Amino acid sequence: MNRFVTNLLLLSLLSVAGCATDSIGNNSNNLTSSVSQGPGQSAESNNRQQPTGVAAADAKPLTDGSTAALMYNLMVAEIAVKRELPKVAAAHYIVAVGQSHDPQIARRATKIALYSRNYELAERAARLWTELEPERVEPRQVLSAVYIQNGNRAAAREHLMALLELRNLNSSKQYLTLAQFFANKSDQEAVLIVLEEIADARPQDREAQYAAAAMSIRFANYPKALHYAKLTLSLDPGWAQGVLMHAQALALNQRPDEGVELLRTYTRAHPDEKQIHLALARMLLDANQPKEARTEFDRIRQVDPDNGEVLFALGLLNLQLGDLASAETHLLALEKQNFQENRVHFYLGRLAEKQNKPDQAIKWYSTISDKDYRVDATTRIAYLQAGKGDVDGALALLTATNTSRESHKIELAVAATDILIQAKRFEEAVNTATTALEDFHDDIDLLFSRSNAHEQAGNFTAMEADVEAILKIHPDNALALNALGYSLADRGVRLDEAHRLLTKALALEPKNPFILDSMGWAEYRLGNFEAALPLLRAALEIMPDGEVYAHLAELLIATGNAQQAKTLLQKGLAEAPDDIYILKVLNSLNALTESR
Repeated sequence: MNRFVTNLLLLSLLSVAGCATDSIGNNSNNLTSSVSQGPGQSAESNNRQQPTGVAAADAKPLTDGSTAALMYNLMVAEIAVKRELPKVAAAHYIVAVGQSHDPQIARRATKIALYSRNYELAERAARLWTELEPERVEPRQVLSAVYIQNGNRAAAREHLMALLELRNLNSSKQYLTLAQFFANKSDQEAVLIVLEEIADARPQDREAQYAAAAMSIRFANYPKALHYAKLTLSLDPGWAQGVLMHAQALALNQRPDEGVELLRTYTRAHPDEKQIHLALARMLLDANQPKEARTEFDRIRQVDPDNGEVLFALGLLNLQLGDLASAETHLLALEKQNFQENRVHFYLGRLAEKQNKPDQAIKWYSTISDKDYRVDATTRIAYLQAGKGDVDGALALLTATNTSRESHKIELAVAATDILIQAKRFEEAVNTATTALEDFHDDIDLLFSRSNAHEQAGNFTAMEADVEAILKIHPDNALALNALGYSLADRGVRLDEAHRLLTKALALEPKNPFILDSMGWAEYRLGNFEAALPLLRAALEIMPDGEVYAHLAELLIATGNAQQAKTLLQKGLAEAPDDIYILKVLNSLNALTESR
């Protein structure tokens, strides 16, 4: 038995006693003073007249039914309380309850038994209290808690159901509030047990099933969440909250497509249900379907044009999808509304970068003062300064940025490493990352950055060692699997190993465009052109990146579709005129055409 029931006492019984913070030795709330004191006799004078050994640890209660025995037990119990002998007090109080049939004494007995952590006596006292006051909430709460901790769920259910009736509880919010009463740091699981018992006892109550599903999600018990979410929806298929819960549970159980379809079906029947459209848009984002998500956010904007969060989401989605004009429209509209200006200014800076306006980007970033965005903004300014040729100035800016947050220190070190890599100062890049790793051992971001520095320097052995160190820490790190798999495939070495690594990465993140591109490239290197084509097309659909354009074009050339490849590359150049990957393949294609 842990401190669960004791904490329960502090939450309920002490408040009933009139002071939630009084110590066990404080007798200002003496429930027995009217019984133990004679006319004109104070409790203090009474206590002074008692022999000093009355409340000794081996004192035994008097069990006969006489008034004298009752008064003796109460007196010894109170003296024991003052002398901080709670077990002695509890033993005497529990006998006094049976002698007096007084619910106030039963309450006092329960309180002291809980404080002394004598849970057997606490159960007995609370049962007596319940018999004396069957409509009282507090003893049933104590009994429910004790039985839950003892694993006697059947007994706990009896008192939980009584609590529901006594308090007239009938909504998920009320059920959740009741369950929180049973929570403490050492046994949070009790909260879920309470809600399971309520849900199982009320199988036709959608609110009970919903509450159990919600708490199951909170405790990451996703199969159980799905079980109760299904029950919720079966009881009321048209309830929006139930639909949302079921969709969320499906997504958490690695079934996001089913969750999306559930929400789509509901929106077709309830086109004006903004809450469902919003959930669908967010779930599409989580499912890495940005275009479909944008469509849903646009629908919401049409009926709620001033919704800042929706405008912000559309701004970011359009930024991600390369629709820079729409992104600018949405973000500038938010800037005029003074909507979360630090966030908006940060992404206006990102937009200016994509528009190849570094000075404008630096201007936006320089307006940011919020601590959560300041370091991010500083690193972006540093990257832009380095891109303009001022590498040392960029590094000095990063070095001068003070922060106490560990994650920010790592971010600054990663940025410095990346800037040095871009400047082809690979040895300095490795040293920068290595120094940071001395303070932040085995940090994955730093290991990734150092591995990149090693790879760019041509030190593939060291690069593989860093990636393998990441995989040793997190064997299912899809990005690390992809990094090593792609490196092997791109170099045309150990292609079977590359394919194996990328197969695992793709199973972990089947819609990640980087992994789709890597696997497509590995299939191309292996000569599996038919397998490579849909992978590279899927990657390009999600992420119109120059390197993906280049990979797909090379595949098209290899399969005799040079004209398709040229058209594709020209489309890529229209989006990114200076992309080195696209230009390299296009130049090779033009040279090949001219030689013929």
